Amino acid sequence: MGRLEWMILFGLLFLSVDIVWLVLTHGIWPRL
Repeated sequence: MGRLEWMILFGLLFLSVDIVWLVLTHGIWPRL
């Protein structure tokens, strides 16, 4: 894959981890 595909892949992974972290720490579903 090219560099752009990897950047998008890691961006989505980081975003999903951040959302899960917010849910676990706040105990509520963050407003998207």
